[in-house]
Amino acid sequence: MKNCTLIILCLFFGASAGALVRAEIVSAAGHTAFPLGILLANMLGSFLLGFYYSKKRENSFITIFFATACLGSLTTFSTFIHDIFLIALGRALPYVHASAPLQAYVTQHPFSELDLSHALLNLGLNIVLCLVCVYLGKKRIFFL
Repeated sequence: MKNCTLIILCLFFGASAGALVRAEIVSAAGHTAFPLGILLANMLGSFLLGFYYSKKRENSFITIFFATACLGSLTTFSTFIHDIFLIALGRALPYVHASAPLQAYVTQHPFSELDLSHALLNLGLNIVLCLVCVYLGKKRIFFL
């Protein structure tokens, strides 16, 4: 029972820390039309994960806290996909049936002004740059 409580605490505090760091990165990147903040958060998290696993690690409470909870919360696949969805839906709204609240949400969001090439650019940059960051982390190459 003691291990279960410790695992829950590791997950709780690690995920909270990762979410706070992500919020700060997104805020520092500013509210631009392109989702730069999430891209930067995903790149940082990918680098740190590669760096963390560059040494053989035993599965431990530190791994649960840092790699699973903190970096899992810092890097966010759901927000990344939501950004792409908003870009694509912003272009598709005239052609699809969407509820009034969804239409209002999408049209008020800055990403809705972007076109499909921006959605593909966001997809490509996240995948390629995050793979590069994991590689650099594994090789312990610092670029910042």
